[in-house]
Amino acid sequence: MGSVLTIYKKKGETPLQVLSRLRKEKPELEKEILSYAGRLDPLAEGLMLVLIGDANKEREKYLGLDKTYVAEILFGVSTDTHDLLGLVNEIKEVLVDEKKFNEAASTFIGKFSQKYPAFSSKTVGGVQLHELSRNGKVVDIPEHEVSLNKMTVISQRKITAEDVLQNALFSIDLVSGDFRQEEIRNKWELLLKNKNIEFDLFEVELQVSSGFYVRQFANDLGEKLGIPALAYSIKRTMAGEWS
Repeated sequence: MGSVLTIYKKKGETPLQVLSRLRKEKPELEKEILSYAGRLDPLAEGLMLVLIGDANKEREKYLGLDKTYVAEILFGVSTDTHDLLGLVNEIKEVLVDEKKFNEAASTFIGKFSQKYPAFSSKTVGGVQLHELSRNGKVVDIPEHEVSLNKMTVISQRKITAEDVLQNALFSIDLVSGDFRQEEIRNKWELLLKNKNIEFDLFEVELQVSSGFYVRQFANDLGEKLGIPALAYSIKRTMAGEWS
């Protein structure tokens, strides 16, 4: 028999670490085949579907579910991963009002072609993009069709460079494994420490198709506005009918 279980992925965990935690919390699943349907980045949190036993035979059905996210988009900073777990590329103190934000975001509503993040598990020539990027290999980044079905602005606020720095360092420390943590920490501290500037932070709800990368959207939205941007936080709240 098979079933689908929902579990909350904590910020800092990888999906495989979530499955390992689940086996410890539910010993009765020790001998079951488990897989996750819908990857979440290490710094993303929220709803994750776990397929148990024969449910894995219908894996494609669960992978294709629409998703809902609540995300914070930070304007004024960009990294090579488009989130906090990356090397800072650019810092710029700029003003982003809600009108400009909505005008730029509206151009993404509906179906569009989205690039895969350079740091992602998508393969090119049999090698994952994140491996190619870490090794400095330049390749043509593939694209795929995704949909942004609806976007709602929840809030907008200012945040200081110091608060951004402290949250970045805290978030980086939550992640185990080899994600260039030391190099990334050093770059954040070098570029943001003692900076007396503020950035704009927008909290949004995104209703999207399967395969939609929130951090790539944050970066692309910034490019549309001519401003460095990244996904400051990502939380998945729904996958299909599960919440």
